[in-house]
Amino acid sequence: MYPNVYSIAKRKSTFVHSCLGYHRRRLLKPDGAGNISKYRHIVWRLSMYHLVPSAVCKPIIILLTLLHAASVWSDQPVDSIATQSLAIAGANARLAYFSSNDISGKHETTTHAVIFIHGIKRNAGKYFDDAQKIATAVNIDQTRTLIISPQFLNDLDTSNARLIHWHREQWVDGASSIDDSHISGFAALDAILSTLNDQKRYPALKQIVIAGHSAGGQFVQRYAALNNVDAALRDAGINVRYVVANPSSYLWFDPQRPGGDDFYIPRTSCDYQRFKYGPKGIPAYAQPVDIEKLRTRYFSRNVIYLLGGADTDPNHPVLDKSCAAALQGPHRLARGLNYLRYGLKVAPNNQQVLNIVPGVGHDDFKMYNASCGRAALFGDVCANEINDALRKR
Repeated sequence: MYPNVYSIAKRKSTFVHSCLGYHRRRLLKPDGAGNISKYRHIVWRLSMYHLVPSAVCKPIIILLTLLHAASVWSDQPVDSIATQSLAIAGANARLAYFSSNDISGKHETTTHAVIFIHGIKRNAGKYFDDAQKIATAVNIDQTRTLIISPQFLNDLDTSNARLIHWHREQWVDGASSIDDSHISGFAALDAILSTLNDQKRYPALKQIVIAGHSAGGQFVQRYAALNNVDAALRDAGINVRYVVANPSSYLWFDPQRPGGDDFYIPRTSCDYQRFKYGPKGIPAYAQPVDIEKLRTRYFSRNVIYLLGGADTDPNHPVLDKSCAAALQGPHRLARGLNYLRYGLKVAPNNQQVLNIVPGVGHDDFKMYNASCGRAALFGDVCANEINDALRKR
């Protein structure tokens, strides 16, 4: 059934050279923990002994590298779990979070709150530490600014039924948790915002920023579309800003998708309209819902998109490569620009902002620490040049 690849390899050295060169170095590159994937090591050994031709080796390496990245980031417990936690009204469980203060206490001088949503690694402590570094660098008065980083744990991190956690990364999509509360990640964030909207605790609060990068950016973008607490906060005089940084995909509100300079309705068996990519099957958290009203409301909200100018790798290890995501564009930068164009088409007068951070790829700290990242988190927004240029087309 199979040819003698060893003898063929001796005659055609191109069968093995790419694996033995660049790919061998790539395969043996340690991960962030200093470990070499056993799966990648197996492929390297096969290529070393001429058992896998280069034409086959490359796609295998890409596939196993992606699987390895997912296993490292999704299927490993977090290094640390926050010691602070918030009681959720009506739920028999608590939400873990990092903050410099107890958010349930009195904060009479706090005018600004920034909530950082972590990515798929659930390393909320790292996001909190980075936020404090950036706040210090821009001379933010931290007696007036509260930084919060909730931790959406999964079943590898804890089995404590009183600590809110989800199955793997299902928190990103608004699924119910698997602890005693059975709460959506969106509802858990509602609880933080409701705490901040307590005039007795936060009498001076004027602005809340909710920021997320990568999987956190996906979460924030869907939350901006689905939550019902935004209006109550605005009625209380609190402005809410959503910062969506480098997500793999976006929630579209109808079947059209980008194609060249325009949009079209794809003819495909791919269920690209299902939530989280489209409005089909929106979580119970947001039901009942009128999609037209939901779209109008979303594009009226204060959303800033931050995109890395170098986040253009279509084979990035944690880029969503499903058919539903691929219909939004080949990589994160393209998907973000396509979504901005979509927003300007369906809501031409929307004031949402997109800023590109030049030279930065898929790196949360570099995104937030750039001038437009700092402005989105702690100050005024950067110029809206991209949006203005697209409006003129």
